[in-house]
Amino acid sequence: MNEYQSEQWDALLLARQLLTRMSAEEGDRLKKQILPYLEFRGRVEQFLDAHFGAHCTRSCYTNRRSACCSKDGIIVFWADVVINLLCADEDQVADMQQALRKPFYESKCTYLGAQGCRWRVRPLVCAMFLCDPVRETVFQAEDGVEAQWKTLQQRAQDFRWPDKPVLFDYLETYFMELGGRSSLMHINGSPGLLRIKRQAGLCAPKPHQKP
Repeated sequence: MNEYQSEQWDALLLARQLLTRMSAEEGDRLKKQILPYLEFRGRVEQFLDAHFGAHCTRSCYTNRRSACCSKDGIIVFWADVVINLLCADEDQVADMQQALRKPFYESKCTYLGAQGCRWRVRPLVCAMFLCDPVRETVFQAEDGVEAQWKTLQQRAQDFRWPDKPVLFDYLETYFMELGGRSSLMHINGSPGLLRIKRQAGLCAPKPHQKP
């Protein structure tokens, strides 16, 4: 494993361990907490399939040159890992572990497999990435699509950007209070994101507080 893969491996194992220690009631409560986010992600996928699917498949995945799948180029948050584990089955998790041990394409994202991305719920940064050429092509050809995309981008910030109580911060804090520490806990580890929280007058939300 390289440094990036080791970091991902450690976070995946830690999240699995902490989730395993939870009671069924705690696990069910976390699953309910992420339902609004999953509904949002469903809308994102529907939008992308309707307007970008054919373009992206043809210009990137088919010829294997996707910029969003460049090696070690994916920024993963702790919440991405937790949400994926809450939604994935054991076979899918095992597939991710295999991807970290042995990437399918040495020059591409470690999570890229023969059938595409191995995540059950892709990291938010991946879901919200559109390359400039495809974006310009679609926005110019289809009225109203750019406005829809900007609305989705703003909604994504409501889950991740810590200028207010947000799901990604909630999940980091929840697991930190269980004793977990990971370099993927960016919201509570990045000086820039911590500064945003302080400027907004926010303290880290407690596990019993809903984002």
